[in-house]
Amino acid sequence: MGQVEASEIVRADKKELFFYGDWCYNVPEWFPPVKKTWIESLPKLPSCDALGKITCYEGTIMDREMEWKAKCVEWTECESWDMRAITGFPARVNMHLAFRFESNGSDETRVTAIMGFRAPYPLIGPIIDRFFLRKEAKRMVKLALEGLNAVADQHRIPPIDLQFEKRKIDFPGYVVSQIVT
Repeated sequence: MGQVEASEIVRADKKELFFYGDWCYNVPEWFPPVKKTWIESLPKLPSCDALGKITCYEGTIMDREMEWKAKCVEWTECESWDMRAITGFPARVNMHLAFRFESNGSDETRVTAIMGFRAPYPLIGPIIDRFFLRKEAKRMVKLALEGLNAVADQHRIPPIDLQFEKRKIDFPGYVVSQIVT
């Protein structure tokens, strides 16, 4: 399985950045390939824990307009999350996108983006990987980190309380867990 990884320091509070990046309705604001997102299911209600969440995406990946769904397979509050494609072309190449968040001093966060993939064709897979999938994965990881940095630099990451109010509007029935502090 191929994987690309990159890190960048983002001038934003770790907790605010984590919850901003985790909420799918914010993704089009910081990740240009995605044009529209919505939650299909959030099985852990009432909670802010996104584990098991299924999100639908519309956007352009690998120069193709497409729709796909992804499932949150890892979620540790204020630390990391991992979304794995379950439908569409991204699922056929076993694509997943994970983010790790580490404090880097006051109001700075080291964000590490990791995109994994695997060409589904055993004979020509290594060629597709080397000349196409890896290049696209690097481009997308770079866009994700640049996008998070841009919204932070433009002071567009709201405080936690406003983020959770927005979640209630975006996804009626959403309830903030008591464990979030």
